[in-house]
Amino acid sequence: MPRIGSKSFRSQSSRDRLDLVGLRPRMSSDTDMTTATLSEKQRKYLRGLGHGRDPIVLIGQSGLSAGVTKELDLALDAHELVKVRARVGDRDERDLIFEELTKQTSSALVQRIGNVGLFYRRHKEKPKIILPAD
Repeated sequence: MPRIGSKSFRSQSSRDRLDLVGLRPRMSSDTDMTTATLSEKQRKYLRGLGHGRDPIVLIGQSGLSAGVTKELDLALDAHELVKVRARVGDRDERDLIFEELTKQTSSALVQRIGNVGLFYRRHKEKPKIILPAD
């Protein structure tokens, strides 16, 4: 199976690429955090908190893999707010990787600037970040 970011992966359409990723989605019972659930006020607050943070998860030229998804999942469990740097050549490819990470980890993409994305997922038992009310 080609990895996201590999040469053979880039030659396929974006719909085919998502089919090839082959990463198992989370169960529907898991909390689904999408960008629609965050208000603009909450997104602004999270952007402020994430400004001083360094990327924890780094994605290189080999692209997205199950290990990267697992690492982001663990980082979100530990930190709730995580920066991810994706060093892939194409902007569309980078957006596709961030979109797939959002789906696979049930998180929200708070912000994307260049090759860095800021992801948020509330901790189920002990949330560290208290979001402002709408």
